[in-house]
Amino acid sequence: MTSPSSQPKGVIVLGAAPEAIHAVRELAALGHRVDWIPLEEMERPADLPPNGIMHTHGILLGFEGQAGEFIAQVRCGEAVERISAGAVLIALGNARYYPQARYGLPLGPRVLTPSQVRKHLEERSLAAILARRGAHFLVMLDLGGETCRETAVEALYLARDLRQGHAEITLFYRDLKVDSAPLERLTRAMRHEGIVFCRYDTASIHLDEEGVRIEAPDGPVRGDALILPEAVQPHPATSELAALLKVRLGADGFFQEVNIRHYRPGLSNRKGIYFAGRCHMDADLELALEDASRGVASIDAFLHSLDEPPSGAFAEVDRGQCIRCLTCVRTCPHRAAEMVEREGLLAAYIDARACWGCGICVAHCPAQAISIKGEEMPSWLTAAPQGAYAR
Repeated sequence: MTSPSSQPKGVIVLGAAPEAIHAVRELAALGHRVDWIPLEEMERPADLPPNGIMHTHGILLGFEGQAGEFIAQVRCGEAVERISAGAVLIALGNARYYPQARYGLPLGPRVLTPSQVRKHLEERSLAAILARRGAHFLVMLDLGGETCRETAVEALYLARDLRQGHAEITLFYRDLKVDSAPLERLTRAMRHEGIVFCRYDTASIHLDEEGVRIEAPDGPVRGDALILPEAVQPHPATSELAALLKVRLGADGFFQEVNIRHYRPGLSNRKGIYFAGRCHMDADLELALEDASRGVASIDAFLHSLDEPPSGAFAEVDRGQCIRCLTCVRTCPHRAAEMVEREGLLAAYIDARACWGCGICVAHCPAQAISIKGEEMPSWLTAAPQGAYAR
């Protein structure tokens, strides 16, 4: 990361997930003023830095501006504040639910989620089962489809904790991705401690008064209870926030990264607006925090770049040639184009800092009023007539 700026620039962080809190701390440590809007009820962390301003009951009412000059309207109680920021980081996290339709099994005394088991352990309501040496828990991943990484990892840690409480554990899986050093250490320790891993392609599950029976490839396996991980879905505020900030969602309803011309981890389709953690990726907590740190590094570099003239390719409008058809405003995937009145002339304007230089507006402009500056125009734009007026 670069060194802290002598003149801190504001960042708005949206969300209450652990990755949001992590990002607030790191951004504040770099010297940036951070306006943190959790968008849900939570207590203020005791170690929040002085330049980390938490808007505890903040409700986002409006959002405008471009990269480096964003303005958010936030209601805090009866007052409405206008908060300016150079960049925005969205770290909402996700929401959990039990996919009963996918699993085909209702929750009950013999079918539990890891969250329920954790709660039972805290309340000691599973004490009778755990106290009986040889109690057998069946943990099943990938039933009816792939289990997301976050809840699969939580199920693995729960299985190990139950094993250390003297329970027998059989873990059923279809495609267990051990793609990090911590996961490799965890699964190796689980096998060493006696947890049985059983791969399956198809399996039938039967519940009766005695417990659970799974017809596995190597024969039936009986257990006292079946543990099925929860699934995840977008945070309830995702759609509303995407519409307000004009950022894209993927087909799954989560925030979608941009991937036009450049690879920018966590960057939305709008320059200056970033995503972090589980609101845009399938990640366990460790990966979500790492992703938040990458987002902080990107934001820090971006804010420092605002002190320099725009670099790279960007689109520019010949205001005298503009016919005010709004084609560029409608087609720009990065929301860099808008109609602006200057010196009595209303015409399209493209913010150079918000523009990616992708050339889409150039290709669509019917009046050929837009050109690419900062680098040579791509050959595919110059080789063919442009716009509806080209004949």
